[in-house]
Amino acid sequence: MTRPVGRNKERKMPVPNKTYTGGCHCGFLSYSVELDLINPVADKCNCTSCLNRGYLILEVLPPSKFALKSPASRDDPQLGKYSPKGGSLYFYFCKTCGVNCFYDGVGEVDGKDTEYLKINALTLDPNQDIDFTKFKIEHWDGKNDNWKAGPRDQPYPGGCF
Repeated sequence: MTRPVGRNKERKMPVPNKTYTGGCHCGFLSYSVELDLINPVADKCNCTSCLNRGYLILEVLPPSKFALKSPASRDDPQLGKYSPKGGSLYFYFCKTCGVNCFYDGVGEVDGKDTEYLKINALTLDPNQDIDFTKFKIEHWDGKNDNWKAGPRDQPYPGGCF
């Protein structure tokens, strides 16, 4: 499905639950993920882990909609794995080019431990009709562990656009 944009130009409309591909700069780390980007909402967090990695966070629900294509396993020695405070949160990155592509962990939701997986939207491959200017950005105050404050439209102190 397409719609006109400007003179004699057409832009494809996003399709709900489409499979996208992504990965690191050198191509070692690659993945596919099923996302609904009709009305995309992404998160920006002001914690040092997210800021330093330049994350634009998209949650993958359920996490099974994410498939690591390369390497074959998260245990591959060329795939870096970092846990900022120990525990159950792990950032995955390519040890060759340094790009952080996704993270996962276990967090409490409604009183029970729940697995989650989030990708860095900026690692989605180009030419997939993704327009980041159309994303609604929700800002979180992870720097102060202030998750109960919830998201807001403007960055919390120390955050960025």
